[in-house]
Amino acid sequence: MKRLSAPVSGIVYAVLAIVGTIIIVAEEVDSATDEAILAYYGDSGNRATETIGVTMMLVGAMAFVWFLSALWSRLRVVRRESGVLADLGFGAGLVAAALFVGGAALLNAMATTVEISSGFTVDPDLARFAVGTGYVFLIGSVLFNCVLIATTSVLALRTDIFPNWLGWVGFAAVVLAVVETFLLPVFVVPLWVATVSIVMIRTAPTTSRDPDRRVDTPVAAGRA
Repeated sequence: MKRLSAPVSGIVYAVLAIVGTIIIVAEEVDSATDEAILAYYGDSGNRATETIGVTMMLVGAMAFVWFLSALWSRLRVVRRESGVLADLGFGAGLVAAALFVGGAALLNAMATTVEISSGFTVDPDLARFAVGTGYVFLIGSVLFNCVLIATTSVLALRTDIFPNWLGWVGFAAVVLAVVETFLLPVFVVPLWVATVSIVMIRTAPTTSRDPDRRVDTPVAAGRA
């Protein structure tokens, strides 16, 4: 169960990130009129819906960090000369998670402030600024996750830690994720995480040394 729980968290992240992000960006506040923005945040139902969406995103971010730790542990099995890629991917993933949380907070900032502060007056321009900045954070999260995807893909091709096809899928995901940032950063990264999670569930960590494939056991790596 311990071996499965962390990879499953990647699937949990994928579901919550996609659904939560769609919920919270469904109302295009950044392009709405002043009257529409005031009416939107004046509706308690809209504010409650945003709260549900951001909660899903935040829980998803926690699940992503759990998945990331399992992925990093798996990638650290590779030989020392490739270990820097695993560390780079792990660091980029942590930054991506932080940006994702920041983006969620900004997208929900106006609704939360209206809910908890009776003296707050909604400023349409401030709402547009918060939402626009939230989008920038989400785009930044995607771009940092591209580093995670790229490093994982390189290691999938250079070692037998993952199937080779996952490496090529990862490079395609990087291209699609960059293109997606011009639209709405929602689907590509979570779907890649879900795919890797499924692979991790179906394949046990590599434990045999194969010099031609540049993979060592944890014990052998420690002796190097």
